Amino acid sequence: GTYDGINTTPEWTISCSNGTMATKAEETAEQAARSSRGGNKSELWRAPALSGREIEEMQADFSEDRLLTKTWSRVLVESFLQHFKWYNPQKDNADAPSLSKAWAYYEHITLARHFTGDHTTEDTLQRAEPGETSDTELYNPFMTPESAFNEWGIGVGIYFSTVRTMALIFLLTGLINIYNIIYYRGEGYNEGGHGDLWLLLQGSAICTDHDWVVCEQGCNMTGRGGWEHRKEQYATGTDPNGNTLTFVQRTMCRGAELPQGMINFASMIFLVICFGLLTLYQRKREVRFDEDKSTSTDYSLKVSNPPPDAFHPDQWRDFFEQFAAKQVTFVTVALDNEPLLRALFLRRVFIDKLRRRLPEGVDMDDEEQVRREVDAVIVENESREQGCFEKCCCCTIIPILRVFNFFLDADVLLENISLSTDKVKEAQKKQYNVAEVYVTFETEEGQRSALSALTVSKTDLWLQNKNAVAPNALFKGKVLKVVEPNEPNTIRWQDLHVSIFMKFILRAITFCVVIGLIAASGFAIKAARDVDPILYTVCISVFNFLIPNVAKLLMLLERHSNEGSYQKSMYLKITLFRWMNTVILTMIITPFVDTLGKEPRDLIPSISAVLMTEMVLTPVLRLLDIVGNFRKHVLAPRAKTQAMMNLNMSGTVYNLGERYTDFSKVIFLVVFYSAVNSNTFFIGFATLLIQYYVDKFCLMRIWASAPYIGTQLAVFSRRFFFTTALMIMAVISSYFWAQFPYDNVCSCDNTNDYTCGGQDWRGTYNDIILGNSTAIDQIEVTQKEGVIFCQQQLWRLPEFAFPPVSEVQELRQGKWMTSETWEPPGNQESLTKIYGWSSVVALAVYVAFVFGGSVISNVLLLFRGSYSTNTKDSKIDFSTVQEIFAYVPQLDFPAFPFPMLACDVDDIDQNLIGWNDPHGSYDTHNLIFDVPWPGMKRRQKITENTRNTTNIAHHADYESHGGAGDHQNEASGLSAESRPIFSTVKHW
Repeated sequence: GTYDGINTTPEWTISCSNGTMATKAEETAEQAARSSRGGNKSELWRAPALSGREIEEMQADFSEDRLLTKTWSRVLVESFLQHFKWYNPQKDNADAPSLSKAWAYYEHITLARHFTGDHTTEDTLQRAEPGETSDTELYNPFMTPESAFNEWGIGVGIYFSTVRTMALIFLLTGLINIYNIIYYRGEGYNEGGHGDLWLLLQGSAICTDHDWVVCEQGCNMTGRGGWEHRKEQYATGTDPNGNTLTFVQRTMCRGAELPQGMINFASMIFLVICFGLLTLYQRKREVRFDEDKSTSTDYSLKVSNPPPDAFHPDQWRDFFEQFAAKQVTFVTVALDNEPLLRALFLRRVFIDKLRRRLPEGVDMDDEEQVRREVDAVIVENESREQGCFEKCCCCTIIPILRVFNFFLDADVLLENISLSTDKVKEAQKKQYNVAEVYVTFETEEGQRSALSALTVSKTDLWLQNKNAVAPNALFKGKVLKVVEPNEPNTIRWQDLHVSIFMKFILRAITFCVVIGLIAASGFAIKAARDVDPILYTVCISVFNFLIPNVAKLLMLLERHSNEGSYQKSMYLKITLFRWMNTVILTMIITPFVDTLGKEPRDLIPSISAVLMTEMVLTPVLRLLDIVGNFRKHVLAPRAKTQAMMNLNMSGTVYNLGERYTDFSKVIFLVVFYSAVNSNTFFIGFATLLIQYYVDKFCLMRIWASAPYIGTQLAVFSRRFFFTTALMIMAVISSYFWAQFPYDNVCSCDNTNDYTCGGQDWRGTYNDIILGNSTAIDQIEVTQKEGVIFCQQQLWRLPEFAFPPVSEVQELRQGKWMTSETWEPPGNQESLTKIYGWSSVVALAVYVAFVFGGSVISNVLLLFRGSYSTNTKDSKIDFSTVQEIFAYVPQLDFPAFPFPMLACDVDDIDQNLIGWNDPHGSYDTHNLIFDVPWPGMKRRQKITENTRNTTNIAHHADYESHGGAGDHQNEASGLSAESRPIFSTVKHW
């Protein structure tokens, strides 16, 4: 989406508690120094994580970077483009913002950099925080080793490792299929070979060897055989006696032979083995990473069903300390206060939009000053003459965008702020319950002991069976549901109140909408294919770009308790669409008799064109980064302030889930059609190799920084999508082999219930009319016996034709498979038996592997509660880990320089929040101070940075700003007579 010209994520807020990763080794002195001024490598890596004042200070130095350290784009702009008025309209304005500073912002804050010189340890490329003033340089997109990808999170590292490994696997699988490629391109399969075909189609199952034959029965119904789409393969004429005859073209290629089928079968087995080994390797890598890094989840647990009035953190600490040898260190009591958070958030959005329309330095808390400046802006706009383009937009596009709160006038924004303030005050009057509780122990042993003591079966939990646990394990007489939580930076605090049932309903609605979009795109793609094959491939690419963005907008309707669940839901929808749109839809809309054709509209050429699009067009579009370059080279030079110019240099937002969809789409496309085109393995190898290096370049030169990504998407892909692709390969390949030769005719001597006339049909027939009404002089029939129509498209049979073995022929009029013998060429029936029954086994193993374990596990959990872990206890205390953070409720929006806190943090260690504004206080970014409410400990904000003390309450200005006394026992204004309206955090 866009936020007044600023690229952002489309959702109204993303939960983020910023970074959770920390090395178990002790920090170096340099790392400690950086941590003290607010930055560390495990924070949320994103460009706007610095204040405007700090950016301005740094840009003065960064704009003088050495030439060799700059990107090519920056060198081109500074040396050439910025001197032309068509590129830089403000070049003659001395007060205009600096493009050099904006590009310095792009390279030093938006893009990732690593330390050099004395700051590099053990030859590793240690990532620097945005704006680091020590010696750093940009990551080299060509020379950076794969081990450095973990600096973006283990999920990013696993993604690149998987892409590279699968590319190698496809290359090896392609080598296995060399025999098939040689066979299919030779004259032994197709008379005349494949010399006249495009290189990537040579060696596929395309067959151009056809003979005209006389069809004695059933072929007069062209719709049954698919000839209404291929009318040049269908004709009528008369014999010498004047009898009307029907002629059809019969495929003479015999491609479904045992050697070719078994090579494809061996390829499938090889892929299964390689995938299994890759899964084992990645699991060990994930465990090793988890053991090497201490994260918040290693010390914490979550209570999912707390009593609604259990607001006091002290109660939770006292309860859980009985299970730990050491103390409970941190407790977060999260409320279901989403209406209040949403109102406060929208109010801040409107204030931020208005701030950008007013002169710099306006105090947005001074209502009278703001109104005066708004009036001045209105007068200025009314006196300014509009250009033709601006007038056109104001009459057409802008009124529509204003419905979605874009391009609002200053007076409208001021009114919206007032309305939002009223909504906040109404929300403050509501009563909120406890939604979840997060408890962080000082040791991993304490967390594991508590989980072991409190984990019960689902049945005991639903029935609140108090006999299932020890008496001391009941909290206020209630059996608790405790689980290991996700990391703090993945918690979506605004969605904790939503019930499981409502989440399911919302996901079902969005899923149905996606299904409708798939159907609509199918009709459009089919229409485009009927017009022109090139338009067909372009249409597929356009829909692959548009529909995922629509799916992201649909995600606004869904509610998820953590970012991993959100990513998986979006991943599922986009992958489903792209698999259907790119792979399955092509086969559905292609006439059956066109499967082995060579024309651009036929199946194999269409799929090859799609693969080439994925190999060339898709990565080129990513490299062109049209939207990002438009912002950098069109909007940025025309920005009126340095802040707006910098924000247009904030990089292109990327989503790891979407990258996985592109990756899995290529895998699915390759294995789906590998039976009829073994070249797909080599095309897939080249596509994934290009994707690997293009994504690597984008990560280091184009994409904006993103939050730390865990292993959820990698695990989700392995368990569901990759296994599904292999299972479908087994099933679809068995159908491909069984349906050869794709001409819907059978010899008369192979009929089940029809006896042919026995005539000798060889000869020349004159006055022929093709199915497209074209008249030709004559055709030559060289086959003595006639044929009959027999439906080879198994899914159109009235009976269920699975598995696709030779026995399915008995369901139709005739037999088309070559006879069952182990001597070539008559061995198609043997091949279909092997492949058909193997597909049954593959389907059964898939169901057992993907769903069986989960079903059995969930059934056992109904009656038995158990807790186990596959990692070792690090024996390191939580408080000794330098780069680790607590569960502090906060909301994040990319257009804001820092997340918005949603709780009182006066009395907690400020290092546990996870980020720091070097020139401002956390009060500036805390929603609880936006609108006064009963029970506030203090109303006046501290504006300067408070990190020189352990917590805000110890700051020298604390008492002078309304804070007084010991507030350790207060919970967001909680008193004996009232309930809190904000979540509560407490640190011991």
